Amino acid sequence: MDNLYKTGIQSIKTNGFYIGGILLKDKQLVESTNMNFYSWQEWDEPTFHERLKPSYYIMQNALGKIK
Repeated sequence: MDNLYKTGIQSIKTNGFYIGGILLKDKQLVESTNMNFYSWQEWDEPTFHERLKPSYYIMQNALGKIK
């Protein structure tokens, strides 16, 4: 995702990410990993569909009883 405030929700192309980690205990470094580059093959935008969660109908029924 890009800058949501500037461009709204849209995807952007990237070549990959550098990912690493550290473990701290009492603010002291216990362990760290190297930064590794992760990439993947390019793919088409996946299909999706919106749906109502089952709780929607529960809330619809409960709120419909309030007058």
